[in-house]
Amino acid sequence: MNSPFNEENIGEFAARFCERIVSHANNSPNNGPWTAAVYKSLQEVASARGWKIFPEEKPYRGEYLCDFMLFEIDYGCRIACESQWWWDTDPLHGLEWAFDKLRGVKSDVKLFIYEGNDGDLESLVSKYLERNAQIAKGEIFLALRWSRDHFENHFWIAPRDGAQPGTIEFTRLQNMAEECPSFLIDKLGNNVAVRCPKCQSIFIVSEMLNRKTSRSCPHCGESTAGFVNGSAFVK
Repeated sequence: MNSPFNEENIGEFAARFCERIVSHANNSPNNGPWTAAVYKSLQEVASARGWKIFPEEKPYRGEYLCDFMLFEIDYGCRIACESQWWWDTDPLHGLEWAFDKLRGVKSDVKLFIYEGNDGDLESLVSKYLERNAQIAKGEIFLALRWSRDHFENHFWIAPRDGAQPGTIEFTRLQNMAEECPSFLIDKLGNNVAVRCPKCQSIFIVSEMLNRKTSRSCPHCGESTAGFVNGSAFVK
């Protein structure tokens, strides 16, 4: 079975995933709720795709290899995740410990969610990744860095097997919110497909039909979508 993740869709996956984390964390000033938000967001990914998540009940209860692992039966690990929030006076030390664990597991996507400084990712790549002889062609490293009030996302897809000293360069993913509202899935003519922020289902709204009256989500009824001055909205 091929990986469901690739260079074309990893950006959208990262953007949607970060949105869910922020929503679940609800601006908490403490690390615990953010870790729980990561776990809940991964639970949603696993549920949507029919995968299993470890730990099965809550963070740190039955951890297997990494903080969180998403498995597909008869395939293996789809996503391995390490989540590291700022917790001491030397945050890079904590990041090194987490990143070192992540590089050693087998997974389609190695997801690194962290809070740190500019340059931390480059330091980790140089120290732990470039000379790793067990890099597998096609595996994706996805780094989501929380920076004050938003995520900055970078990725790298291994072009070949084995150590790659001096050649690994992560690509920064465009913040989709700058180019396209996060809820907008597709547009054709005066019709748009939008994602419900409550149940995550997709439904259609028409600029012709919903210019003056909004449409409620037909799946859960807890959000509405429509148009204002030619631009679609969901709330």
